[in-house]
Amino acid sequence: MKKLNRIVVLLILIPIVLIVLVSCKNDNQSIPGTSEESFVIEEYVYNDTDFDDGWDISTATNIISTGDDIEISTRNASYANNIINISKAGTFVLSGEFINVGIIIDINKNEEVKIVLDNACL
Repeated sequence: MKKLNRIVVLLILIPIVLIVLVSCKNDNQSIPGTSEESFVIEEYVYNDTDFDDGWDISTATNIISTGDDIEISTRNASYANNIINISKAGTFVLSGEFINVGIIIDINKNEEVKIVLDNACL
């Protein structure tokens, strides 16, 4: 009887283990909305400004989530369809709760953007 119980347990466990192993297999999954041709990661070389944690509140763009809407203090960024689009170089201070909100930074390669999280929940 014990032998029969062990066989039944093995017959149940083996398929479960196989299902788990097969479901965890990585089949070169890609990021949604991208294709292999359009998604390129470039090597980045850090410079001195990358490690500078100073910023000036008087020149920064404030992006504040009020829960119902997102307020942006300058024209350096815009908000539509749950996407914040940063289109100019500078410092951007995010405050509030950003639920289901994406951020796109669309600037020239030689420009810099600094994002400061001030009690922001992303």
